[in-house]
Amino acid sequence: MGTQPRWDLDPLSPRFRGPSSEGLSGDPHRGDEQARNVAVTEEFRETEFKFRVNPEFDLPDLTTLDFRIDPQPPLILDADYYDTERTTLLRWGITLRRRSGGSDDGWHAKVPVVGAEVTTRDEIRVSAMGDTVPVELVQILTPFLRGQDVEHRAHVTTHRTPYLISSTSDEALIELVDDHVEVSGAGTRSTFRELELELVADSPAARAAVTRIGDRLRDNGAVPSSVSKAASALGDLGPPDVPEFPPVGPDGLAVDALRSVLARHVRHLVMSDVAVRRDLPDSVHQMRVAARRLRSTFSTYRSLLDKEAVAPVREDLSWLARELGAVRDTEVIHDLLVDLSSELGQDEDRAAALATVDRWYDKRMPAARASVMAALRTDRHDQLLEDLIAFVTEPPVTDDAFRPVEDVLLPRVRRTWRRLAHRVDALNSSAPDEQWHEVRILAKKARYAAEGLGPVMGKHMMTCAGALAKVTDLLGTHQDAHVARTVLRTLATGSDPHEAFALGMMSQHEAERQQDFRKEFRHLWPHVVHAAHKAGLE
Repeated sequence: MGTQPRWDLDPLSPRFRGPSSEGLSGDPHRGDEQARNVAVTEEFRETEFKFRVNPEFDLPDLTTLDFRIDPQPPLILDADYYDTERTTLLRWGITLRRRSGGSDDGWHAKVPVVGAEVTTRDEIRVSAMGDTVPVELVQILTPFLRGQDVEHRAHVTTHRTPYLISSTSDEALIELVDDHVEVSGAGTRSTFRELELELVADSPAARAAVTRIGDRLRDNGAVPSSVSKAASALGDLGPPDVPEFPPVGPDGLAVDALRSVLARHVRHLVMSDVAVRRDLPDSVHQMRVAARRLRSTFSTYRSLLDKEAVAPVREDLSWLARELGAVRDTEVIHDLLVDLSSELGQDEDRAAALATVDRWYDKRMPAARASVMAALRTDRHDQLLEDLIAFVTEPPVTDDAFRPVEDVLLPRVRRTWRRLAHRVDALNSSAPDEQWHEVRILAKKARYAAEGLGPVMGKHMMTCAGALAKVTDLLGTHQDAHVARTVLRTLATGSDPHEAFALGMMSQHEAERQQDFRKEFRHLWPHVVHAAHKAGLE
């Protein structure tokens, strides 16, 4: 069993059950050219559509839809599925299997993709065929498992008849597989027949073909299905760890609104954690944002929560954000400095500046990345995840949490907004960068608070959150410029005169951009004030 939370809870509470599938960060339509080798072996993005059919189902003639159908050699696939005793992985929408009989023998983990439809998942493959789950996959799946043991849960034998579907111009579009499936698990045996349509390439033509073929299959009695073969073997999976809560209105209980906000951010944190372990683009940033949003939520709604229970969780979230910050800041500043160096007028200046910037990045990034990975493997991080998941289902709340949202949470958001507005009123265009950064921090708190209450209070609060997002992004760019200038000054010290001159020009350019950002902020601020007034925060 996994780590226990830091306060008393029923060890059999629903918090141990796996969250709804929200997926991984990244472009849901990432092309083949972006397929990446990761530490395990290979990684592929698949988009497939399933249909259940009766055993006597006759495949319709798809050539009448102007497609070419090429039968492929039949296969017999044997797969063993692994999960925890509480089917934690399947509840996250994840499958872990060892399969043989095809061209991809070995261990496979399939994980959802954030922002994509449920039909799209990333498959991570390890070619090993041993009885033990490869350590590479265990490390990636650790945020879901949280110390729980993985065991054999089901066996699936699939008699597969595949077909390659192409356009009349010989463009490969879809693989159609006709599967006769035998499953055994949880003391039961069953058989069924399933059709799958998988995109060969995620192109408009392939998407259009899936729609047309899917319509034809449905017209002939096929029933769309989202149930995996493993889930078919194990039956009802029960409720998730981090459930999707029903909408809460202004007169709903504050505790229900709080749980909804926490659930959204905890899912974001856990899925981003997995993405960081896979070294996916933007994953560190997403995980850091999730940690900061959770900490801001605890701050904004602190009157609803037991201080003693929340304090260590807030401290751990701050620690996690700091650990992630070294990688994220290095990534951002490196990209910014590379762009700045490309704008220098002389080729020699560009080359000198770029070489200096790249040396700085190559020196910092490996250590920063190693520090993050070490942090994610600590007991402290495991405990943080366990506490956050327990917060969602059984938050340690005060009596105020059982009052209406409008009476409790709206005043808290209003106070957060007013602290920001007061600080902006005292800000002038020549204020030090540190004061502008303080405004940015308050603006982010107000933004996160408004975003959390937006689904409850309606469109005006959502509009206010959007307006705050614009200024926080702008102030973030202003802060990046400040950090970049600090780095440039450090790099210039000890550089040869040519490099120092190029770095100095880059620093001057950033100083000018900061002034432009300040002017733009002054232009945007009245619109933010108007949105806050409409949302009832003024």
